[in-house]
Amino acid sequence: MALQMIYVDDEAPGECGDAGLVYNGSDTLTSSKLYSGTSIELSENISVGGTLAVTGNTTIGGILGVTGGFALDSVTVTGNTTVGGTLAVTGNTAIAGPLGVTGASTLASVLVTGASTLASVLVTGGIEINGGLTCDTNAFTVADHSGNTATRGTLDVLGATTLTGDLAANGHVTIATTKNLVGGADTDILMNTDKFTVAGATGNTVIAGTASVAGVTTHTAAVGFGGTVVAAANGAYVVPLTTMVTNVSTNATADLDASLADGQAGQLKIIIMDTDGGNDVVITPANFGNGTSLTLDTASDYAVFAFDGTEWWAISYSGTIA
Repeated sequence: MALQMIYVDDEAPGECGDAGLVYNGSDTLTSSKLYSGTSIELSENISVGGTLAVTGNTTIGGILGVTGGFALDSVTVTGNTTVGGTLAVTGNTAIAGPLGVTGASTLASVLVTGASTLASVLVTGGIEINGGLTCDTNAFTVADHSGNTATRGTLDVLGATTLTGDLAANGHVTIATTKNLVGGADTDILMNTDKFTVAGATGNTVIAGTASVAGVTTHTAAVGFGGTVVAAANGAYVVPLTTMVTNVSTNATADLDASLADGQAGQLKIIIMDTDGGNDVVITPANFGNGTSLTLDTASDYAVFAFDGTEWWAISYSGTIA
């Protein structure tokens, strides 16, 4: 048997009215009239066969269970929210606080305008960064706009490297293996301005310092160690050590007194008298294993010296040793 709810009209004492609500005594409340009021409280289950329209705020103290789909024009959640299935959002989503994701995330496209901290990220497609890239403060940086790249660690490149501009190195450059070092005709190699240069057009190489070669050196063409020519002169003369051969001549004024400083271990020095102008060429090494000095007194006289690290030795000569 269903129960029908009636009310007493306070404005018309003694008169009753039909509220339009019928309760079946179990779990169903039906209405044949529109209910208008401030609130309604029911302790039993409610079944709504049609549309439930709520124009004001609605407070649900327990769990809201929805077995079918539902559409929300706008939703505000102030507490924790758990979604057991897939959360599909077709419009823009704004998150004012941190977004914590404990599992894998698949992003077809992501735009980040502020600072982001990622413990781990795997990108299988292309990535575009328009505001520069900074890793671990300054360990690896790519500047915005210019694209200048700086790395504080070791850069290992396993594949081919193409440089269309200059390569500037302020520290040591170590090349373990060089398979292909290719440059155009106008490409020069410069180290410390002019300490080591290789001309791109000719391949001419200049080394301002000492060249140390630990292995065998093969020369397919003639090797020149440089020479100097001294016009007829007299008096003190310092024999240059930067060339292997020095040609000297004398004049009628006095002897040419040539001093020979210590060289490098294994170095050879050849001195030839081109012209006899009436006086001699007296060669005095700083340390001479054969004696004190060697004199060239005739045109075409020569002396070949070898330095053993301590002294010069005349290994072949046509002059006189004193």
